[in-house]
Amino acid sequence: MEKKIYLKNSFYSVLNYALLIILSLLVRKVLILYFPIEYTGYEALFSDIFTLLSIADMGMESIITYNLYEQISRDKSSIGSVMELARKLYQMIALAVLVLGGVAGVFLPLMFHNGKYDFTLLLTIYIIQVCNLSISYLTGYKRLLLIADQKEYICLKWDSKILVFIQISRIFILGIFKNYLLYVGLCIVQTLLQNIGISRKCNKEYGKLYGGEKEEGRTKYNIRHDIGNFLCHRISSVIYSATDNVVITAMLGLVTTGLYSNYYMVAKYTYSLATKIMKPMQASIGNYLYTKTSDKDKIVLLETLNDGAFIFASFICNSLIQLSTPFIILWLGIEYVQNKELVVLLAINIFIAINQDFIYYFRNSYGKYDFDKKYMVMSSVVNLGLSVILSKIWGLSGIVLATIVGHLFIWYGRAKFVYIEIFKMNVNEYWFSQTKKIGILCLQLFVTQLLTRNCGMTIWDCFIREGVVVVFLLVNIVCFYRKKYN
Repeated sequence: MEKKIYLKNSFYSVLNYALLIILSLLVRKVLILYFPIEYTGYEALFSDIFTLLSIADMGMESIITYNLYEQISRDKSSIGSVMELARKLYQMIALAVLVLGGVAGVFLPLMFHNGKYDFTLLLTIYIIQVCNLSISYLTGYKRLLLIADQKEYICLKWDSKILVFIQISRIFILGIFKNYLLYVGLCIVQTLLQNIGISRKCNKEYGKLYGGEKEEGRTKYNIRHDIGNFLCHRISSVIYSATDNVVITAMLGLVTTGLYSNYYMVAKYTYSLATKIMKPMQASIGNYLYTKTSDKDKIVLLETLNDGAFIFASFICNSLIQLSTPFIILWLGIEYVQNKELVVLLAINIFIAINQDFIYYFRNSYGKYDFDKKYMVMSSVVNLGLSVILSKIWGLSGIVLATIVGHLFIWYGRAKFVYIEIFKMNVNEYWFSQTKKIGILCLQLFVTQLLTRNCGMTIWDCFIREGVVVVFLLVNIVCFYRKKYN
């Protein structure tokens, strides 16, 4: 794999997301200053609703990218057929989003619990964001080619410029005009500016290569076959990931959704920043796996990446537990603090996500989505069912616990596919290794909590807390180095 390209993509990815985090936190702070807490609940709820609507794309991004890996590695001149088909499919998806969004809007009143809300405002926000989602599919498909060809940095450099402009505009609109609809409406401006700019850059980079060619029958068949198998994955993944805020709003109220969204925002941005470092490896892995490299070398690469993922995931998990609440106090105020068990559960879920990310990247590079679709279905059913049950027993923490349980099914299915289906290995060795690593993590979390139990919530105390976490990070790195080179 080309490390230089990976590092370049990773650098711009992290830079772009760091800008997003900083500006988004400022925007959230201004939003809370000038609007009631329910408005942050609107954002969290609608975010999940639109994730549910994204079922309409049927996992097209993964399917198109997976097909492009093979075309780019073997015959770059044939990518035109894939991109032409992608254009037509994304047009149909954009239309489907509008139709499904209209149908879902009818049931909008059922989402709210114990409160009186300005329904005209809610409906207007909803319509704006449905249109934005549809526009994103209609104009954004060309960036898939740049991502698959390991040129994501081109997209990220342009996205960063637009992001800064839009987020600063949002701060001025909230602070000066105090107009929430203008604030929401800027999402359409952002989508158009980003995707039109990327489309022009793609035209310049590839000329007419990506479009205008007759679709190849085999490519068309492969993609349609993958859609049938991946649709189950997509529906299950969306139900798993996008129902928490809906359940919280329905069972516990919109205010609880707003309070939870602050912690979730911290956890989500932390995880997303981590993936910005790791995800550029996806294209490198996808291209690498279609070379003539031996399975032995591929397995060595996977094991090395898995060790690195654990080190990174344990560091992020420990940091979230130690710093989430102090950050909320410094950022928003002590009145927004939630209980410690919620923080721990969110951190555990983030650990699982990061720890198995490279398994997911390997899995996603091979297609064959029929193999582990039953585990995806199980994850969504378990998550949704347990969320409703545990919300009545344990409140907000019960819903997050249900998310963790559902996440385990996804992890198990992906690992089984990679080790059994791809490499014909015994997956039990992987789980034995993971059990030892989780034991190490638990020990490190316990010792960290013991050493920081007397620390307060000041900035100096945060440095002490994170200092202990960094010590364990260095210990893990040294152990990894000794394992690899001794």
